[in-house]
Amino acid sequence: MYESKLAGGIDGRRKRALSCFLHETDGFAISLTIISLPFFLAIAAWVIDASRVGNLHTDLQNAVDAMALAGARELDGRDDAIPRAQLAIAELGSDDAFSNDAFFAGGSDGLPLGSRIDMIYDPADAAASAVVVRFLKSLPASDDDPIDLAVHEVSGTVAEQSNEALYAHVVAKDQSVQTIFPLGFAGRQTVAVNTEAVATYTAAACDVTPIYVCNPFEDPGGGSPTPATDIHANFAAGNLYARQMILRFDASNPPGPGNFGFLRTFGNGANVLAHALATGAPGVCFEEDGLDTEPGQNVGPVKNGLNTRMGLYGGSFGQYDNNPAYRPDMNVRKGQKQPVNGADCSNYEPEENHLLAMAFPEGIDEPIDIGGGSISATPANWDLDLYWDITHGGHTQAEMMGEDPETYPLGSNLTFVPAPNIATPSWPAAGVPPIPSRYDVYLHELQNAIPPNPPPLVMETAPNGENGAPICQGINAAPDLEDRRVVFAAVVNCIDQQEELQGAATDIEAVAFARMFMTRPVETNGNERSIFLEMIDLTGSGGLGTVEELLREEAELVR
Repeated sequence: MYESKLAGGIDGRRKRALSCFLHETDGFAISLTIISLPFFLAIAAWVIDASRVGNLHTDLQNAVDAMALAGARELDGRDDAIPRAQLAIAELGSDDAFSNDAFFAGGSDGLPLGSRIDMIYDPADAAASAVVVRFLKSLPASDDDPIDLAVHEVSGTVAEQSNEALYAHVVAKDQSVQTIFPLGFAGRQTVAVNTEAVATYTAAACDVTPIYVCNPFEDPGGGSPTPATDIHANFAAGNLYARQMILRFDASNPPGPGNFGFLRTFGNGANVLAHALATGAPGVCFEEDGLDTEPGQNVGPVKNGLNTRMGLYGGSFGQYDNNPAYRPDMNVRKGQKQPVNGADCSNYEPEENHLLAMAFPEGIDEPIDIGGGSISATPANWDLDLYWDITHGGHTQAEMMGEDPETYPLGSNLTFVPAPNIATPSWPAAGVPPIPSRYDVYLHELQNAIPPNPPPLVMETAPNGENGAPICQGINAAPDLEDRRVVFAAVVNCIDQQEELQGAATDIEAVAFARMFMTRPVETNGNERSIFLEMIDLTGSGGLGTVEELLREEAELVR
């Protein structure tokens, strides 16, 4: 009986102890911590590894973004664009000052966070490069579509293909990250990380004479340009050197080769455009692939606005002859007829007898009709000897009056020395132009003195008394060394965009910006305006690189 009670008592105490334990609330936090500790450790391990992967991805993305931007900045359409882009990317990857590195790659069986990767690019050693660089001529229509290299890539192995490269595509090679902690039941894993970037070149011109000229070599049938119709190929071959273009504006006809038009300025109206033409300050910048144009009724300001550069102040511009913003060029020789009573500072009246005074002449051969205007038939083939004899030959008016222009003996004793800062375009065959361009002669007149006296050649007088000095500006508008006779204009394929160019238009694409020399003042015939231009340089393939100095060039990421 006693044992039975004892046993029952023990069992009861056990039950009470178990019940107390089960109902005890002290120390429950420790229990929950012990239970959840594996979960917290797994989260911590995942955060550490995910951070390593994320940081590596960010570093790689920053590196390829910088490389793509550096390469795209050189893709200006010139023949050496791809080699320059490769060099820019390589220099960025090898210069420690830029800290173009990536961290947290790799790992090992211990607990290291990873190591640093030098983002090196060597065009000659693909295996040693941390990135793969390609140059693309186009992109898929949608950013969601992958880049098909068979369609969009240019190889870059041939120099001429540089002018097709519009995008720099930089891809980081796979970099592996070994996780520090096991992922699930799979054990430690190796995660591959890579990134890519695509950037393109953009250019805008701010100090542009607000006119566009139609590409004189545009293929009338449209389609892809060939060397015979591409303005860049013609310029590189020397086919535009010393070749005068007479371009006309006629609002009654659609624009095409031989025509010019206007770009939109800051503000509306013909008066605003006139002053922008005179000063070369349109108040806006023009992007090469997004020009805005003005309609044809603004043709009136062309003559008076542009001719201030030649020392003529017609119409309302008479009040600006004392304003430095409207100063004339330092050499305004134009074959002007000399009136009996003082100089005519308003109108351009060319001398009828060109043996008395002569502007830069047209080509010797009959010019080629290019629709709206014309172009000299042959490069570097104009009568320099006759121009030089009349302008600098020391002949008297009486001597010249007795000469017949058809039988006038050519051949002065001119020994032409090009100005030292003028680059001569490459020339087929011999590599030297037969005679200098009109622009070269203009500079020669400004920069060379009359032996043995110091006055420059621009001060020598023609038989009628004209010289090149600007005499119509006020005392506070003294000219300076800037080429005021050089206009900075856009070149447009007008046939391809003819429908859009019928009126005010937006997003007109230019094939280039160009520096062009005014060989003489603007002339009028009824409602028609004619400008006389000789091309000096242009942006893109085959250019000499002087126009890019006037551009605001940028690179932007597009992928």
